[in-house]
Amino acid sequence: MNVPPVLAQAQVFFITAAPLASYMTRRPHHVFRRLAGLTRAVNISSSRQCGGEGVFRRLPGDRFPPIRALNRALYRRHLRRLAEALDSPPVMWVWGPPQSWLWRDLPRRALIYELSDYIPGFYEKEDILADLERTMAMADVVFAVSRPLERWAKKFNGNAFLVQNGVDPEVFMPAARAEKKSIGYWGAIARWVRMELLEAVADAMPEVELRMAGRVHPESAKALEDLVKRPNIRYFGELSYEGLPEFLAPVGVGLVPFDTGRLGNSTSPLKIYEAFAAGAGVVSTDIDEAVFHREKGVLEVADDQEGFVEAVRRMMTERNPQRLSEKAAENSWDARFKEILSALGRIP
Repeated sequence: MNVPPVLAQAQVFFITAAPLASYMTRRPHHVFRRLAGLTRAVNISSSRQCGGEGVFRRLPGDRFPPIRALNRALYRRHLRRLAEALDSPPVMWVWGPPQSWLWRDLPRRALIYELSDYIPGFYEKEDILADLERTMAMADVVFAVSRPLERWAKKFNGNAFLVQNGVDPEVFMPAARAEKKSIGYWGAIARWVRMELLEAVADAMPEVELRMAGRVHPESAKALEDLVKRPNIRYFGELSYEGLPEFLAPVGVGLVPFDTGRLGNSTSPLKIYEAFAAGAGVVSTDIDEAVFHREKGVLEVADDQEGFVEAVRRMMTERNPQRLSEKAAENSWDARFKEILSALGRIP
């Protein structure tokens, strides 16, 4: 694998909102693992519980402004000391909220920004929009996870590239070989999930098990409580990444019932690619990522309840295992990382 000049003999500060060790395997983990195989990379973050080479241990009481200010100052000093211990300035690879107060004044070889969601909407903090736009303009490269985000990023930076989410197909191979008889939803159970579509599917197909898993956000707890009263719905709680293949083994249709507003339409749902790899067809609302992959036997799009239910019925019988396997291979994390390296090759 050709290493772009910007990464050759470089130290990468991989800056995330929370330590990678503290949450379920997602896009940053897949990229970090491959990056660490090419060059020296350190995950920079702050935490109350987790430790590690690049992790700053925050003082308790961060909700109080004086403590928050002190934690920021100490975190900046922590990062500066790490940077000053190097022979040359690091590459800053920033994820999530920009946190430009942390790294802005430090010398750097390059700045890479990962636009993996519509961040102001995801965190419900529109006040970070200006900092986010400044960060995109400052970056040497911006990686946008979806086409709507790529179009937005290009308004601020000509070196904005589309790199969608992906999957490790081999992880889900056992699930792909299993008998398919269920429907599934996995992922966050949050305000951007249209629970009425899950209700419609469960009510219209009482003979089919609807399997659900994922972290429940407080605003959706009551809706989930009402939903799981149905006898054909099983809620498995929050699963580890390692537990997903077993959960997906009987699933023949994966559901992506996302709201189609700016937040939902900007996503690149991991569950689409995990479904492909597990041999499950997908039925989604009309978000951009679903439209990108729409294909008979692979992915159908519908927005109203009746259309969503009918699409699920069709996918249960028209699912194309061979084409799903091909789609998983086409969208592997290895393929995505090659796209990343190709884009980084443009940095001198």
